[in-house]
Amino acid sequence: MASTSCNSSLDKSELERALVIMSSTGGASVLVCSVAVVLVVVFKLYKQFAYRLALYQVLAAMAFGVACAVEAIFVNYDSNPETYSRACQGIASVFFCLEWVKLMFTNCVTFHLFCFAVLHKNFKRLEPVYIISSLALPAAFASVPYMTSSYGRSGAWCWIQDWKNNCPSEILEAGNVETFALWYGPAFCLLLVDSIAMVAMGVVLGCRARHRGDVSRDSLLLSAMSTNKAHKSALNQLLPLLAYPVIFFVFILGMFSYRLYNSQPRPPNYLLLKATAVLAPGVGLTAGVVLLAHIAVAKCKTRGAGGGGWWRMKSMTPTAQKAGDSFTTYKPEQTSTSCSVTRYSQQRESEVDLTLSVPDRKPFVV
Repeated sequence: MASTSCNSSLDKSELERALVIMSSTGGASVLVCSVAVVLVVVFKLYKQFAYRLALYQVLAAMAFGVACAVEAIFVNYDSNPETYSRACQGIASVFFCLEWVKLMFTNCVTFHLFCFAVLHKNFKRLEPVYIISSLALPAAFASVPYMTSSYGRSGAWCWIQDWKNNCPSEILEAGNVETFALWYGPAFCLLLVDSIAMVAMGVVLGCRARHRGDVSRDSLLLSAMSTNKAHKSALNQLLPLLAYPVIFFVFILGMFSYRLYNSQPRPPNYLLLKATAVLAPGVGLTAGVVLLAHIAVAKCKTRGAGGGGWWRMKSMTPTAQKAGDSFTTYKPEQTSTSCSVTRYSQQRESEVDLTLSVPDRKPFVV
């Protein structure tokens, strides 16, 4: 049934415009996330656990972007509802499930960073648990509206229905209850926990950075970070990952306001509809941009510190690369004729994983 039959302020052209906005933003999200994934593979950053956490988040965002782009096929839904109805239910279930996948990976990132930065516990071994839980739990949540037949057309796109026959004056109580009980309620609780964890991490890292020269105040920090360089390297990998829960929390507020407005029988608000059409896939788009920025900053620093960075290593022969796996330093107070050589092995894993998780690691002295 067309929305105009319910005296709705949303006509067919407005619904089409909202769908175009969502599908276009979803397509841009897929493009940006794909570039980020390719760079992670090309630079072999997936070998570092911090980047793998970001990679899982971006892969989920890319899949969600595809779901948003596919919503464009329902632009002619009103012309043949019987044909589009079943497909709309299927896309809505995938759409809802992928939203949960993004949220779960966001919480896994926050949990890992909190345990790592605050408690000095490296739970990298829980990586399979992160992946399985981030896929299984969303599937369980997404199955509930499917069993209650709550999926369908919701405004311009397919999701959990909040109106009967897409008519704003006829509220579906079951759909509204499931919307807030299965999505917005749990999402806000988890993001609130994430926010508290981020504040705690900021306070702890700030205090440790300020007092790292005082052994009596933070001996654990000194045993874990023997040099300022290691400390900065750890923060360089930690802090960008904190952007993901912040992005999710900010964007979900706009989507929540739209659904809250629709929970009462009133004329639809097209400005909120357009905002939601941008914000829903915009989460993934922003996540891809953040990962690209993270990679760019890391590679620029690598180039500045290594005199050529990764492309210099690419141009080296295998023998030269093997020789470059370690470097030699000489104690400055000794003469050139009697230098004691200290040889350091290059770290193969992410420095953020090894520096703090193995606090007693010492250079190998020849």
